[in-house]
Amino acid sequence: MSYEVFFDFSAGLAQRVRVPQGTKDAIAIHVASVEQALGLLRTQYKDNPVHWDNRRDFSVLDNTLVCETVSCHNAWVRRLYADLAAWTTTPVPAPWEWLTPQDAKLFWHALEQLIVEPSQWTEQYYRSRMECLYAVMRGRETEGILWDVKALTSQQAAAVIRLFAPFLEIGDLRLDVPHGHDYLASSPDGGYEWCGDGKRGCYRAIASDDVWQCRRSVKKCPLKDEQYS
Repeated sequence: MSYEVFFDFSAGLAQRVRVPQGTKDAIAIHVASVEQALGLLRTQYKDNPVHWDNRRDFSVLDNTLVCETVSCHNAWVRRLYADLAAWTTTPVPAPWEWLTPQDAKLFWHALEQLIVEPSQWTEQYYRSRMECLYAVMRGRETEGILWDVKALTSQQAAAVIRLFAPFLEIGDLRLDVPHGHDYLASSPDGGYEWCGDGKRGCYRAIASDDVWQCRRSVKKCPLKDEQYS
């Protein structure tokens, strides 16, 4: 597996970049909101660049707040990385403003992707992490992660997700891949139904809209029995 490093090994902008007007203000607002929400403090050692203090403890904060803030921030970092790459190669139409290396020093410390410990994961955050991993295992570059070996089949990737579930799952999502599809779904929210009652059935996840297409006769399919009863 390989990972896009984004800003991890960069010290700042090498030259000024023309960006859409309002970009600098938007960046400042985002950084301030993340620092306030997570209690992140700026620190600096001698002449080294400013960075967020590594002595951080999110466990004292609400789990939902942490997960939502980190998800939003990490997506923002990846989006800004893509935007800067585009703005350096394609002229930005008016109105625009200059983003200078000096400007970048004010926020470059915040271009760090943050991590939430599994002990603080919410149900939604767990689901988003598993959906990301599923897409990666299927060979789709996701969030800067690339599965650079032969992609797993949808069922193989689903099996890996199920393997993680006893150790990481929050709530009762029962994530699986509906037969014939290529995405993770949850049973409790109606994403799929399990076909099998211990005596008969397909013994696999079936998308709710696909039950009627089952090739088994009504007598051999417990899901069809439920629909036609």
